Amino acid sequence: MPEVLGPRADLSLTEDTEALRAVQGIAVEYNRIATTLSDQPRAYAPRFGRTADGHTDPTPWCDGFGRAVRPRRRLWKRLLDTSRAEFRMIDPILAHASPATARALLGPKAVNLSLPEGNPAPTIAAAVVTLRGYWMPDRAKASRSSR
Repeated sequence: MPEVLGPRADLSLTEDTEALRAVQGIAVEYNRIATTLSDQPRAYAPRFGRTADGHTDPTPWCDGFGRAVRPRRRLWKRLLDTSRAEFRMIDPILAHASPATARALLGPKAVNLSLPEGNPAPTIAAAVVTLRGYWMPDRAKASRSSR
């Protein structure tokens, strides 16, 4: 959000401002993704950019995912341990992230990641659905305790 709100994260989003419209747009997209993952997980498809020659480029999306994980790396510890079975859930995402993002989350073990052949979208989409399922019990528990 610093990209939208600035380094001080001013949350005084006044009416008819660019910052308010940006936050509203993010909320709409977040809700669309959440609804799809909840109601039709097989229909979920991450939105990747394209390279200059027109090929799908998942790297910026995967880097963004990594940036979201980094501040909560302690919670993701089991999934970021390459020796654990849980790592298979996040591996498809980190394998398509930039080397810098993978190293930031995995340290030197990031060099062992290998890119699967073919279109990355279905593999990464399946990883997101699996990760959502992994975290749902914690989210449900947190929701119940906040009531």
